[in-house]
Amino acid sequence: MDWPPLYEAVQIATAPGAQFALTRKVKAQFSDNGDDLILDVGCGPESWLLKAGRHPVGLDIRQAYLLRSRASLRAGVLGSGTDLPFSPASFDQVWSVGVLHHLSDAAAALVIVEMSRVCRRGGKVVVMDSVWPASPWTRPAAHITRKFDRGGAIRTQRALESLLPPNAHWTTERFTYTLTGLEMLMCWCRIE
Repeated sequence: MDWPPLYEAVQIATAPGAQFALTRKVKAQFSDNGDDLILDVGCGPESWLLKAGRHPVGLDIRQAYLLRSRASLRAGVLGSGTDLPFSPASFDQVWSVGVLHHLSDAAAALVIVEMSRVCRRGGKVVVMDSVWPASPWTRPAAHITRKFDRGGAIRTQRALESLLPPNAHWTTERFTYTLTGLEMLMCWCRIE
């Protein structure tokens, strides 16, 4: 969806309540004083980090999304998460929200490795992505929504966790983020 207003309208229609729940979860992950240099990999037309009151460097493969959000970002960079155009240890925090389900397993795993590469020692890497509902019978609306997700690579919690590099201590939290019962997995670690 190259037209940002259409993307945003689809997000509101298919994920009611996400605006509030995800913003709360993102805010809860911040433990700094607001001075950290943060990278948002796959920032889209409006970064979730912006909604949480931060001004990250945004990276996206779509120029239209960067043009839409550039005024609010610290900087907007056209590029791919599989080959981040930054030096090692460039950022205090590196985030990705809702990107990995658009990528194959190999590409998604590479994005996480790249995120870790550009995060400084002691910094934080946070990956948040959609997962299949634990039970399609208890959350039928969420299950149907996921079946039609344009990302095409929605994973189970176990499958998403299998993409995390084993050389770091990852903490994970699964949560519901919409009124229709869509679920997300948040994974984070400190770079050592």
